Amino acid sequence: MAVDEVEIIQTKKKQVFTVGLLTAFVLLVLIVGAIRPSIATIVKLREDIDKKGVLLEDLTDKINTIAGLNIQYKDVETRAKEISLVYPDSGDFSLVMANIEEVANRSGFELSSINFNGGSSEYEIKSELFQAEAVSLNVVGSKSDLPNLMKNLEAMPMFPVIDRIGFANDPDENGNIDFNISLILFQIHDREDFYQ
Repeated sequence: MAVDEVEIIQTKKKQVFTVGLLTAFVLLVLIVGAIRPSIATIVKLREDIDKKGVLLEDLTDKINTIAGLNIQYKDVETRAKEISLVYPDSGDFSLVMANIEEVANRSGFELSSINFNGGSSEYEIKSELFQAEAVSLNVVGSKSDLPNLMKNLEAMPMFPVIDRIGFANDPDENGNIDFNISLILFQIHDREDFYQ
């Protein structure tokens, strides 16, 4: 009987070992099957969080830049709104003509004629952004009011440059003289690129 008992004990040991081995294998398969996808998901989420952190930093930098530009714009807002008056973006100088006529009248002169030479100016400017626009004015008024007219013309918002002044020696019956004034205005060279 002792041999039978030893065989039974060995058989039971083998069965316990086999069941333990099978249990460990099943447990290992379950752990790998259940935990591996979770670990892969965690790794993927960490990568996404890192990417979103970088994106958040970029967006924060852009927001700060825009906020800074907004502060700068508020400082020059009134001047920025007047830029189309300073440099007519459509080539339409009707506001310039109205301003020149108003300046002439305020200075004691009458505007007889105004001529835009279509960009043909002898005035050279070394800028790819602006081109010189020659303007010729014929005004009638008193010689004593000429310095006042010149000062008022140069104070206009488009900052014209007085290039030449010509005048007739013979005053009319009221003592007024015909003056020809050549101005240089600056116009945006490539309007489409400037406003983009």
